[in-house]
Amino acid sequence: MLCIIALTYKASSQSVTVTNKSQDSVVVLPKRIALRVIEDLYHYDNLKDKYKILQSNDSINNLRLILKDAVIYQYKEQSVNYQSEISAYKYDQLILNTKNMFYERALKRQKVKTTLSQIGAIVGIVTALVLIKH
Repeated sequence: MLCIIALTYKASSQSVTVTNKSQDSVVVLPKRIALRVIEDLYHYDNLKDKYKILQSNDSINNLRLILKDAVIYQYKEQSVNYQSEISAYKYDQLILNTKNMFYERALKRQKVKTTLSQIGAIVGIVTALVLIKH
């Protein structure tokens, strides 16, 4: 039933077109409809151009995002490398500080030994002099 109604319904384009009886392929439109069609076609062409521009802008923006992601990835890799270098330097610094403390203790011990040796030498000389004089 709906199909019969749709087939018998006269479309708006059929009501505004007038065909020339001598040439069936020519369609004559009223001036206001023709102006609307031209206006719509003009807007359609503009929209197609804008769509192409937007697509190219979208492609450019996607490339920019990919480039930014690549740069961010490289910086993250560099950051990891720098962090590992910092860790290595901190480890080296810890080893050097430990060695430095060990050598400072050894130096203090050596100074104590040297001082005790000098004191012993002085005591020995003084004792020898005292024994020689008596």
